[in-house]
Amino acid sequence: MVVIATKNNTSYAICGGYGHTQLKEAVVPDFGVDVAKRSLSAKNMFVHQKLPSGDVFSLMRLLRGTYLPAMDDNNGLSVLKKLSGPTLNDELGARLDGGTSLLVDAKLDIRGVIGIIDKIEYDVILRKPIIEIESLPSVPNALSAELTKELYSRLDKKKLDGLVVDVDHGVRQNAETVTLSGSPCSLSVLSNIQELVESADSSKARHAHSAQVVVSTSSEELLSAKVGELVEGELSYKGTLYFRVDGQWFQVTKELIKRIESDFSNIDEMTFAESRLWAWPLKSSAIPKAKGCQCKKASKYICETCYLSLQPKGLGLIETHVQKVRQIELCDLVDPNNDRLLHIKSDVGANLRVLFSQGCVSGVLLDNDSEFRKEADSKFGYQFGKAKHVVFAIFPHKKGKKNVPDIFSLYAKIDIVQRARILRAHGYRVSYCIIDEA
Repeated sequence: MVVIATKNNTSYAICGGYGHTQLKEAVVPDFGVDVAKRSLSAKNMFVHQKLPSGDVFSLMRLLRGTYLPAMDDNNGLSVLKKLSGPTLNDELGARLDGGTSLLVDAKLDIRGVIGIIDKIEYDVILRKPIIEIESLPSVPNALSAELTKELYSRLDKKKLDGLVVDVDHGVRQNAETVTLSGSPCSLSVLSNIQELVESADSSKARHAHSAQVVVSTSSEELLSAKVGELVEGELSYKGTLYFRVDGQWFQVTKELIKRIESDFSNIDEMTFAESRLWAWPLKSSAIPKAKGCQCKKASKYICETCYLSLQPKGLGLIETHVQKVRQIELCDLVDPNNDRLLHIKSDVGANLRVLFSQGCVSGVLLDNDSEFRKEADSKFGYQFGKAKHVVFAIFPHKKGKKNVPDIFSLYAKIDIVQRARILRAHGYRVSYCIIDEA
């Protein structure tokens, strides 16, 4: 059900059931947020933000005194999804949630709802915001449609630089089957943009971007969406850079780029020699395939699993690759001589998010959960409490891409900066290293 009410040339939709799904392309994205900024109490406010790294950070803030935007690390770098909490008075109900839409906690008939719209139109929206939480600047609907069309064109042409698959962690973790336009495919398409688009291209769909992805367990459907709806990342279009987050487009300003570059420059770059790793070889019949080999036909280089199997004798590094504790992969290698956790991946750009996520999740768990740490100590014969240095070791598997600007897109820089910020709060030193080619 959808009821439209118009006030001062502005139309408001009052939705029941699934009526809101029919309005996706027509709504003002931040309407609920704008009302919430002007209506909520500055205490016990629930702030729901999403960073371009793909992580959702839900923060419960008890604000004492004046809110200081300069002290908020996420300010201006994230998408403000929702504000919720108690209202200043009961004119809009006791509590409200403001995102794209506005949800009020009050028992109202249709006249009561119209009364709230009157209050918003003639009073609330004219007030000065009580709190300002800066978000990435969204783009107008017309430009958004243009960018989406360009994105879909690139997907169909397999131009995938800067793009990633964005599927909720819970969906990926619980998925048992995946189909693309009715054809079964590997679960790995939920985290690998190349595999997703190639599988979609060979499906029954007319275009790769329009292939229908259905993720299920044996008892329920977890997700149903088109390929194009599951893609986010960065897109350079007509000389301007944009981020796509949760299906919405945001412009990347020069000020934001400057800030990201400054934050990224504070992360240590470890030399290849210091890392104690070995050069990454080309595929060769002389290199035996390791158990669990995931080498791809299209790549000239061996996969991570085969690379780790070639550890030279005498290094004494403990291999932990794909050996999980409570379904968590701690890292790929432990350097017990230097108390380092080494996370290794052959990739570039936005696809490095999996690497950074692994390092952040395991690092936080090892620091916070003593029982988890004991299980890890017992499994690998090493005291993980001593390891306070996380190293992200990257091999750029594309020929000629050996420099930092080639490897770290802006999207990837935001990702590693955010992970480093979290890990440092837990007492870790964070570095990255570029692995040489053999």
